[in-house]
Amino acid sequence: NTYLSNDPITMQIPSHLELGFDIDELLNILEGIGEQHHQCVVIFIDAINESVNKDVWKTGLIILINKLIKLNHVRLAISVRTGYEQLVFDEAVQLKIESEDVVKLVHTGFQEESVEATKAFLDYYNIPFSPSYFLQQEMTNPLFLTLFCKTYTGDDFDIFTLFDRIIEKTDKEVQKAVSLDESYPVLKYLIQEVAEFQLFHGKKVITKQELLDFRFWNTFGLTNSK
Repeated sequence: NTYLSNDPITMQIPSHLELGFDIDELLNILEGIGEQHHQCVVIFIDAINESVNKDVWKTGLIILINKLIKLNHVRLAISVRTGYEQLVFDEAVQLKIESEDVVKLVHTGFQEESVEATKAFLDYYNIPFSPSYFLQQEMTNPLFLTLFCKTYTGDDFDIFTLFDRIIEKTDKEVQKAVSLDESYPVLKYLIQEVAEFQLFHGKKVITKQELLDFRFWNTFGLTNSK
């Protein structure tokens, strides 16, 4: 879904799958498979909030849902990070969720099995066990747990130290990509301007144009490398 353009998703799905027929024919084929095997065929679309063009879901998702309503054996399951719903769901989809015509499930990460999940992650990354890890509430968040394992240095940690490590690591990668002098960190200044913008305007969302208008780019000579 990262590469979706402004075209309706009902046109893009067959295109990206390199099929020689349209979405209706694809759904009919899946319906036939489900009917033959007496089972539901599920279409999974993960993390639609990570799409470059999120508006495409606002225009196309309800079309896809309305097509699926007419079928008996095809189902759709999508995931979206909490807080992004209004960016990817139009009013019609939100009403279906509120009326429970579309079922909503909230995934709480590893809250119910934090010990087992944390141990599995630590074992995979060959990180020695420490009881203090299990006392960190953030460890129930799969994303946080992944970042911790990828930035582990052998020291005790807290959430602020973790983010400092992530920012430092990412800063070096970004500066190398745009051929900057890696001796001077710059990413933290962009993050600070993002935070100031959010606080001043009282919103979590920043549009692409607003981001491109930040003073950061000119300050650090990145006007042509945004």
